Amino acid sequence: MPTENVEVELRFDLSDYIRATTRLLFTQPTFVGILTLTAAAVVYAMYVAIRDAASMGFGQALLAQAPILLFLLVPVVLWFSLRRQGARIIARQRANNERIFYTFSDNGFVQRVTSDHGRNEHSGGWDTFAKVVETPGEFLLLLPRQGGVFLPKTCFASAEQMARFREMVRRALGDRAKLRDR
Repeated sequence: MPTENVEVELRFDLSDYIRATTRLLFTQPTFVGILTLTAAAVVYAMYVAIRDAASMGFGQALLAQAPILLFLLVPVVLWFSLRRQGARIIARQRANNERIFYTFSDNGFVQRVTSDHGRNEHSGGWDTFAKVVETPGEFLLLLPRQGGVFLPKTCFASAEQMARFREMVRRALGDRAKLRDR
């Protein structure tokens, strides 16, 4: 039985953007690999510093590992970069009076973007998305290679509308839909 279309306006703030983008990054094997190697390098540096502390003192042993410990800056730089990028996107959208709407149906989606510069429309089927993951704060519509779209749950007008969206996603994607029960 067809479900009534679900229309949402994509509205997000900086915290939504950072949270969703971080979750999207953790779906990328390359990013997870970089973080894993960073953690391994830092643990190894700390091991070597502790091992050498008896012969040269902990401060000097730790300083000897400084080049490796600089890897600790990777997550910090990433966080600041995400924050800056998100702030720029939000500022651009506000400056251009940009509004983004998604209409989801059993056949797929239509994305409409309106701004001071005009209107743009894009549509696609559910096969556009590799999977849809629901988190406590948003739905992540993941593309096959990388990236995706995030819909903060605050964009939905009601719990009933969100339930219709979940049902639509379940029917369209089957076990590629990683959704919560509620």
